[in-house]
Amino acid sequence: MAKEKSISIDSLFKQFLQKYNIPTKSDVEKLLRRIDHLEDLIKTYSIPSPVESLNIVVPQSKKQSSEKKSQSPKQSPEKKSLSNKAKKLDSKGKKPTDIVLDVLKRADAPLSFPELFEQCPLEEKQLRNTLYRLDKKEKIFSPSRGKYELL
Repeated sequence: MAKEKSISIDSLFKQFLQKYNIPTKSDVEKLLRRIDHLEDLIKTYSIPSPVESLNIVVPQSKKQSSEKKSQSPKQSPEKKSLSNKAKKLDSKGKKPTDIVLDVLKRADAPLSFPELFEQCPLEEKQLRNTLYRLDKKEKIFSPSRGKYELL
C-alpha cells in the first residue's frame, strides 16, 4: 500500500491566500512602511498644497472655536450685526451662485471641481453646495463626473 502525503493546514492556508490575492500581515506592514517613507519625503520637501497657495482660511472645528471663544474678549456689536445676506455675499458683492455662473460662462470647456475651486473665491464646502443647488435648478449640468458647464 502507498502512503498518502499529508498536507499541512499552514501550506493549505498559504495556497488559499496566494490563489485569491489576499494580502498577509507582512504585506500590509510593508505597505505601511512605504507610506510612512513617502509621508516623510513629502514633509522634507514641504510642497505647499493648492489650498495653502490660495491663502484660504480653513474653518476650525467646533471644539477649537469654543476654546478660543472662552479665551478671547467679547466681539464688538458691529461684527455680530452682520445679516445672513451679507454673509452670503463675497467681497465684490456677488452671491456664490453668481460667481460660479460667471466662471462657467468664461470657460470654453467643462471645468473640473479643482479648476472651479482655483478660480472661485469660495470655500470648498460652499462651492460644492453652490454646484449642487445650480444643478438642482438646472442652470448647470455635468457631462461627466466632476465636470460642470452651463446649460
